[in-house]
Amino acid sequence: MANTKISGLSSASTPLSGSEILPINQSGVTDSVSVANLTAGRAVAAQALTLTNGEVYLILNATGGKQWDIIAGGGGNITPGYLSFWNGTNGNKVFSIAPSTSEQFTTDTSGNFNMVAGNVVQGTSGKGFNFTANTPASGKTSQLLNWYEEGTWTPVASGTWTTTPTFYGTAKYTRVGRQVTLTFAFQNGVLSYNTAGYFTGLPFTPVDVGTGAVVDNNIVNRGLCEATGAGRIWVTNTSFPDVNFISITYFV
Repeated sequence: MANTKISGLSSASTPLSGSEILPINQSGVTDSVSVANLTAGRAVAAQALTLTNGEVYLILNATGGKQWDIIAGGGGNITPGYLSFWNGTNGNKVFSIAPSTSEQFTTDTSGNFNMVAGNVVQGTSGKGFNFTANTPASGKTSQLLNWYEEGTWTPVASGTWTTTPTFYGTAKYTRVGRQVTLTFAFQNGVLSYNTAGYFTGLPFTPVDVGTGAVVDNNIVNRGLCEATGAGRIWVTNTSFPDVNFISITYFV
């Protein structure tokens, strides 16, 4: 067969099947190797990877026999467009990045994690922000912040009132961790010393006694109030003319 320059050869059909044979000089002897075995057993550095269709797998073998699979694209295992990290040893997915048309989050040179869009969403009840990097006081029982909530609630005049109060405006609450603060307003309630009247309907039941103040719309102190584990708010005065405002804080 006459010698032919590589540039003069016919183009191979692509994509290659892997069974094609190439000459290779091995220990001074010219042998052949299939395309499929050309880099078998060797680590290959990829400067760029273009996903054309389906899924692309990047398998990382770490020390201790742990294997991590990084999968991009879409197909049988992940939603199209996602980038997911799987534990290749037990098959569990441990992290995913959803596709987006704009930047979602960044980290900076100071080590800060910045939310460009969206929120930090609690995925599991009871999980939250752990502050154990701080040195606690000797009586510490928890350094986990796992609850924030705000909303409205409906107070109810319960027990026995000589004049049942009516409610004014919207009752609101805010809960941060175990701490709950309630606010509401009522008017024209009257209690006598031998009458057991109180408020119920609390959005969260106290585990400890909480205290607050009652002030009317003329900024006159109308006494104190107390939240108890029975889910009740007691007031100290017996007569509440005009509109009276209650703010009380307790723990759950």
